[in-house]
Amino acid sequence: MARNTLTQSYTKPKNNNIYEIFHGITKQDEELIKKNGFRPSVDGMLGEGQQYALKLMANVKIVVKIDMQRHPMQKKSHYCGYDTAWMPPNCGMVPSSLEEDCV
Repeated sequence: MARNTLTQSYTKPKNNNIYEIFHGITKQDEELIKKNGFRPSVDGMLGEGQQYALKLMANVKIVVKIDMQRHPMQKKSHYCGYDTAWMPPNCGMVPSSLEEDCV
């Protein structure tokens, strides 16, 4: 889930907390999510986002920090007991230098 660039926290998500987050999607996809719920991404850095931000609350339990390309948990953290992958800002993962979470 991508964080809104205007409200970046620059703070690591803490385990067992609830966060207000933004999921970048198109308006069409928002309607599908409301109707059918979320589906996991097939591929992407930590998860894919697009043009439209959907504001939601996420109950974050166990967080892993992904701060470099080819990190051992980059694409499999959810299979290893983590419910959230956090990519900190300015870590070199994406050209925008923004932070991103995948819950």
